[in-house]
Amino acid sequence: MGSCNSPESVVIYNCPKGKGQNKNRAVTDTIAQTRRKDSLMTTREYFQTVLDAHISDEMDAASRQLIQKLDDKNAKRKTTETKEKREASARRELVLSFFQSHPDGVFMRDAIAEAVGVSPAQVTAACKVLLAEDSITKREAKIDKARRVVYQYKA
Repeated sequence: MGSCNSPESVVIYNCPKGKGQNKNRAVTDTIAQTRRKDSLMTTREYFQTVLDAHISDEMDAASRQLIQKLDDKNAKRKTTETKEKREASARRELVLSFFQSHPDGVFMRDAIAEAVGVSPAQVTAACKVLLAEDSITKREAKIDKARRVVYQYKA
């Protein structure tokens, strides 16, 4: 059992208001949290359980239909490009065009970020994808007596 102050050991949940009870009670027991997580069921699990129970043909048909709706929704989510994905793709294209305009150059993350006009973290994310696509290379170089990660265009 952890201490009261450790975040993994405190579970807050609502309990019915009664005589001398607090509405929000903190339980300092990780077992209570585990039991609560074990008792939760996703929508898919619920409909699959109803389908497995064979309560009636109508219930089975409704469960199949709702599971199919969940599958369609998830498939659409995978193929639909969100605003964040479009922005990341645009940044990746900017970084790639920067490398293509300087094919022989070796650049640190901060230099690329300054040249392209995005944050260094966004450059790192773009370079990670470009590395996976095998468009650029990554290596460590000693710059100012310190090891730095540098990127270079792969021609």
